[in-house]
Amino acid sequence: MKMRFISLLMLVCVSVSPLFADSALLAANPAAESVLSAYSTREFSEEPLKAGQLDLILQAGANAPSAQNRQPWTFIVVENSEIRSRLFKSLPEACAVVVVSVPVEDYCGGGNSQFAAGTAAESMYLMAQGLGLGAHMYTFPAKIINETPEIKTGLKIGDDSEAAVVLAFGNTDEADTVSGASGRNNIDDFVVIID
Repeated sequence: MKMRFISLLMLVCVSVSPLFADSALLAANPAAESVLSAYSTREFSEEPLKAGQLDLILQAGANAPSAQNRQPWTFIVVENSEIRSRLFKSLPEACAVVVVSVPVEDYCGGGNSQFAAGTAAESMYLMAQGLGLGAHMYTFPAKIINETPEIKTGLKIGDDSEAAVVLAFGNTDEADTVSGASGRNNIDDFVVIID
């Protein structure tokens, strides 16, 4: 928690610009704090999730926006230790692993399924952070799933679908010195305002 507060403080000090000049608004908004202090946890502890935490995380994913409200995703909670060990070299059993899969054939064109997977993943990620948990989004394990038929079959992902992203949720290990919000580009460098 101390690391998150320091990260938030650094972020606020570095990136306050005319777009976000109202620091009182930021300080009074726990959602803003959660979003701006989020980081990808690298080291998880063996402490299990509390009852109901995974359900809230999954519900956050289910409530994510999607084009035409199609909700094209499937959330696969991976408890199988053999599959988990093929996706991750070392991830504590206490962590929850969720695969977000979507149809290969996109609806309406334009990458809507992948976009929906991204909004669902980000919603789950932010819910986990808001609950005080660590979270990490991975794309390489999704590639392993899609390229390994026995893993894809083991996860019950049909030929008409693919893994888009894999998420891990758990309690952050105290030894997680690598994590913490890394520096961000200044928003003035990439935000364009059209008058």
